[in-house]
Amino acid sequence: LAASALPPLVALFALASSAPDRGHLLDSISSFLNYYQKHTDLVDPNLIFGTLIVKGEVGRLSKTDNEKELEEVNGVLRLCDGILAKHPYDWSVSPYAEQFVTSLMKKPLVKSLPLPSVPASYELENALEEGSPTRAESDTCLLGLLIDGIVAEGCEKLERDPHARGYTLLHQGIYFTIKSHLKLDEVTAQEEIRRICARMLGENRLIRRMGFPSTLQDLFVEQVAVCGVNKFSEFLTDGTVRMIQSLQTSRGCFSMIEKGSRLSIECYNHLSSVAAAAIATFLSA
Repeated sequence: LAASALPPLVALFALASSAPDRGHLLDSISSFLNYYQKHTDLVDPNLIFGTLIVKGEVGRLSKTDNEKELEEVNGVLRLCDGILAKHPYDWSVSPYAEQFVTSLMKKPLVKSLPLPSVPASYELENALEEGSPTRAESDTCLLGLLIDGIVAEGCEKLERDPHARGYTLLHQGIYFTIKSHLKLDEVTAQEEIRRICARMLGENRLIRRMGFPSTLQDLFVEQVAVCGVNKFSEFLTDGTVRMIQSLQTSRGCFSMIEKGSRLSIECYNHLSSVAAAAIATFLSA
């Protein structure tokens, strides 16, 4: 769609002239981490997982020759470690979580083949948790990977449900992303990630066409985080990162907006977690 044909809020980001530089992205991430360093009572498992992704993505830059950038990178990594040290969930300090983060840091950046968009021909707002796995089943499958480094019984079938949509589809993407980085049937996992991200791209573009409604902003951002970690360039556009950064408050956390106005002064922890992770994926885009 041409910018003139897009909904007003989306068109504004589409017309922006230049991409945010790494310094700006690192500033956004630092602001997020500083907020949760001061509000440790708000830290939950979602935020810890988001911080693990941030650490992995930012860690890619630790060998930069730019001294100023290296100082910023090291500062962000210290903030990540500070949050992770204060909230050592069993799974977040497991050798498998460490392997996941290390893999994010060190895995070679390979340009992915163009990703086809599978149109989402359904009412997304009414299908946010359709299909398998359920939230409880997803937790079981993810913890099996992160705590024990194994595929829990029944997970492979659940995580391949072709009827999954919305958050359920997204959780499938997280499962196969972790599985790939743990090198558990890596090739097949990457094939599944590609299939899932093609479907998520259709949903993501539908959300854009709808004008980036507040009810779907959290889903949109998490889709970018998951498929951005997998370096699908279709998710890593200049307009997308601006849309995500528009949700960041002056305090560093994130909250929804509607037609350019913030809906609440409250911070949304899940949105903040996935937004920081999503922004981090743009550092090496």
